Parts: sequence; C-alpha cells; structure tokens
Amino acid sequence: MSEIPNLWVLRCARKKDVAGVRRGVLAMAIIGAILFVPRAYEFAHLNVSWHDDAYGSVVWMLMILHTMHVVTDWADTCILGTWLFTHEVGDDQFADVEDNSNYWTFVVLVWLPLYALIYWAPRAL
Repeated sequence: MSEIPNLWVLRCARKKDVAGVRRGVLAMAIIGAILFVPRAYEFAHLNVSWHDDAYGSVVWMLMILHTMHVVTDWADTCILGTWLFTHEVGDDQFADVEDNSNYWTFVVLVWLPLYALIYWAPRAL
C-alpha cells in the first residue's frame, strides 16, 4: 500500500510540483515510521531464534537486512523532507526525491519474495 503514495511523490517530482513533493515526502516519512510497528511485531513473533538452526539464522538475516533498507530509506526521507521544507527546491532536490522514491520501490519489490519465503514457504512444506 505504501507504493501508492510513493508513486504519487515520484510523479510530483517529475512534474516539479514543489507543494506536492513536500506533502508527499512528509507522508512517506510518516508511513515509514508507522511501518516500524508491524516490523517490531514481526520480530517478536518469528517463532524461531537466530541461533536455533540454519533456517532461523537465514530468516533473521533476511528480516534484519530488509529492516535496514527500510531504516535507511526512512532516514533519507526524513533528511530530504527537512531540506525540502527549509530550503529552496530546485532540480537537484527533485532528482533526490526521484532517487528516494525509486529506492522505496526497490525496498517494496524486495519484500514481496522475502515475505513469501519467510511466511508462506514454511507453511507449504
């Protein structure tokens, strides 16, 4: 669901819509922060410890790796949003917003197979 506002921000950046980019980056920062709640719940309910076996280690490694992608993109979004609200917005900032949006799309697309691997594959076996 987070991809919908993300694509809207991308379109605003390509149209060089300053107000839309500011609102969109703020919305994405809020969405990113909200996503930490279910991620904490996921870690608390993985039902396998990282040191139990190879499966547990791989599951925890994948979850931590993806979480680090979310954290770094959220931090980048917050820093970018701060800049957008405190400085004049030019072509470089629109390009930064595009890069940030594309990275979020990467994070979402990476999560789809990881979700299937972590949550569906063990139940199918």
